[in-house]
Amino acid sequence: MPLALVMVTSIFLALLYFAYDTSNRRQEIARSQTTSQWMAVQANHESQRFTIAAERFFAGDRQVDRDTLLLRFNILLSRIPLLYSGTEARDLLGIEGLEAKIKVAERQVKALEPILRSAGRGDAAALARIRDVMDGASSRLAEVVFDAVQTLPGNMRLSYWNNLLLVLYLSVALSVIGLFVLFGMVYVQNVRAERVKDQYRKALTDADAANRSKARLLANVSHELRTPLNAIIGFSDVLKDQLFGELGNSRYQEYANYINESGDHLLNLVNDLLDFAKHEADQVSLTIESLPLNELIVDALRMTSADANAMGVKLVLDQTMDIKVLADQRAVRQIMTNLIGNAVKYAPRNSAVEIRCIPEGPSRVRIEIQDRGPGIPQSEVARLLRPFERLHQDSFVANGEAAGAGLGLALAQTLASKHGSGIGLLPRDGGGTIATFSLPLGLENEESPEKRVEITQKAETENGRAEERTAS
Repeated sequence: MPLALVMVTSIFLALLYFAYDTSNRRQEIARSQTTSQWMAVQANHESQRFTIAAERFFAGDRQVDRDTLLLRFNILLSRIPLLYSGTEARDLLGIEGLEAKIKVAERQVKALEPILRSAGRGDAAALARIRDVMDGASSRLAEVVFDAVQTLPGNMRLSYWNNLLLVLYLSVALSVIGLFVLFGMVYVQNVRAERVKDQYRKALTDADAANRSKARLLANVSHELRTPLNAIIGFSDVLKDQLFGELGNSRYQEYANYINESGDHLLNLVNDLLDFAKHEADQVSLTIESLPLNELIVDALRMTSADANAMGVKLVLDQTMDIKVLADQRAVRQIMTNLIGNAVKYAPRNSAVEIRCIPEGPSRVRIEIQDRGPGIPQSEVARLLRPFERLHQDSFVANGEAAGAGLGLALAQTLASKHGSGIGLLPRDGGGTIATFSLPLGLENEESPEKRVEITQKAETENGRAEERTAS
């Protein structure tokens, strides 16, 4: 018996060491492969960003100057050598012919530098040359990404053997534990019961502490971020408006404008993050009351009119309804401003964003916000309603405005669900998107027979119009 126990223990320790060593080597290979693939993908992305910047510069876009173009070019050049130099590149270099593709792409890109430094805006020949070169370089970098992904099967085979060793290790471990359980089952049961009690008490304590920490974090972040941001925005306002005299150089005023715009954008992101975190943690209680629908819509239009005017977009309240809804005023205002602001952001200049109210049976009313933007594919709708997802994954939306954190639709969806609805995103006839949500009608509307008949008639009329539009 003692000899058998010694042998089992020895085998157990040997397998434990072997499994530990194999696991470490697997993690190191997986980490190296992941890093190599990431570097290849980043190089390919930088080539695309440089190509877009070149297209805009030579097309005469004043938002992209030569310094910005050269910056994108230098970033791309700094990415490519990482694929064949350094410790993390050894997995990529092990693929036959991959180093030659990378260096050919690097030479092609480097040959563009004289053109970028000398060619002027509107130079069609230079743009054509850049397109040809970048098509070839991007193709080779795409091949690098594809070849890097092919290294995963080897990692999967290693994972299979590691899992097999883990099963053997667990089997031996259970055998050893069984020997000790035979001699002390009652003792182990008592210890286990006490341990479960301790863990339960600790879990309750940790949950309570985590809840208090979250509340403190939200309060501190709200103050610590918003206060300096407000100061930055305020002082940059003073500088760009030159309230205390001229700055002396026009570039100072340009920089002040950049600081002001960036501060406003960052403050909006912080506000969205804090609002979303509070609603996700159920730290915001809604006050449901009877509210006039028209006033809620007018308030939202007033809050978004400045951005719409700045972008050359007209806000049109196509139809109103003299009714009351059961809703939280702040939540509905947030939903409306997020949806209208999103429509304005993607609407082309000199177009209109239309807001319409449509009865939805005798107990609810539907609000529609229609724009003439690029539209949203139906396959993307579910993704866009999740947090931190955007229609355009680059840094700018269609009209050049800085993109947000991707929380506007997610926050609107959360608030709409608390009113028994959800956010709908539908294609619009003639191009664009229709964003919809619904609200319950106030009790006074249901109690009035005249109002109920009026709402029902409007619902039937609107449904008939919708069927006619569909048939045509």
